[in-house]
Amino acid sequence: MIRFLSINKFQKISPNLIQSLSPHLFASPFTTFTKNSHQTPKLLNPFQFQRFTLNNHLSNQYKTAFFREKHVKNTPKKVENPGLLKNQVVSISSNASVMTIPEKLHQYKLLIRLNKPVGTMTLYWPCTWSILMATTSQGIPVSNCMYMMGLFGAGALIMRGVGCTINDMWDVEYDKKVERTLSRPIASGKISMQESLVFLGLQLSAGLAVLVQLNTPAIILGACSLPIAIIYPLMKRFTYWPQAVLGLALNWGALLGWTAMTGTLELAVVGPLYAAGIFWTLIYDTIYGHQDKKDDMAIGVKSTSLLFADNTKPILATFSILTLSMFLLSGYNNGNSAIYHTIVALGGSIHLAWQLYAVDLNSPSSCWRIYKTNTWLGAIILTAIVADYFYLKSKNEKKIQNESQ
Repeated sequence: MIRFLSINKFQKISPNLIQSLSPHLFASPFTTFTKNSHQTPKLLNPFQFQRFTLNNHLSNQYKTAFFREKHVKNTPKKVENPGLLKNQVVSISSNASVMTIPEKLHQYKLLIRLNKPVGTMTLYWPCTWSILMATTSQGIPVSNCMYMMGLFGAGALIMRGVGCTINDMWDVEYDKKVERTLSRPIASGKISMQESLVFLGLQLSAGLAVLVQLNTPAIILGACSLPIAIIYPLMKRFTYWPQAVLGLALNWGALLGWTAMTGTLELAVVGPLYAAGIFWTLIYDTIYGHQDKKDDMAIGVKSTSLLFADNTKPILATFSILTLSMFLLSGYNNGNSAIYHTIVALGGSIHLAWQLYAVDLNSPSSCWRIYKTNTWLGAIILTAIVADYFYLKSKNEKKIQNESQ
């Protein structure tokens, strides 16, 4: 008996079909079969097999064979070894769901992109900017700042996983048609939709546990970001600007961090900071989207990568100027010194200019490599705020000493 993993009913394969496949299947050390000579072979009506998966008893890995049988006649045919080929029972499966616990956990790790931390960092950086901006201008103790940075770090890790899970659940049919995404756990069937829904509930519960540690205004504001995360994957079906909606979601921490530290929302500071993050997202996610532009065009998915096309680099250069301008405006309204403005202007402009110069938008590997370097820009902005914090703190201490004398 040739046995396959299945969640479906058993079906019988005609002897002539198995015989035609026998040079490939029976030669494998991973194929098991049993003689059932006391039963008469049964033939199938016309059918079409598209895929089946062998159960690998030795290594827990699977072999996949693709074949088609256009027609099987209802008349028995003579076979060379009828004893071997009688009553071969096969379970047709689209989902090899039997896995060891480590293998299953690995699939959940892939689902939340734990192996690709750059996505978590692009969500975390706006939180750190906002928290440190508030700490600098409001005289908040460093211990409070560090506690909040740790809390938001955990929240960013959890909510990035939530976003990836929601995205893959919405996009499962699209992911099956895109070369880069067809091996994702839900698209490949290694995690079912039901399992994904349960896992999503667990992640949301963990996120809520972090959120309730904040003050009431921050809890309300944080809850308002969830609808944006839910609708983002749908936007690529209706608009060429899904990256703008992604920017609204990923940079929500620019609003939330300040509110968590002060209990208020200082729009003069966090408004430009939020806008800077959105323009920044348009830059790196447009570059990211160029990886899939051929597949996206084929399946009808929209993106700024397709919208901008050959004009991508000039348009992203404009977004780069807007990004840096908003960072500088936020720092000005927050009372940051020339140290902050110098680091942001020089460091930010050099890095963004290098990105646009170095990226090859027709090379998926180049797009992915440059996309990952955007975490450097987040670090540059954070460095500017930290350096300015220590400068202003030292300046204020000297001022107090002079006044006391």
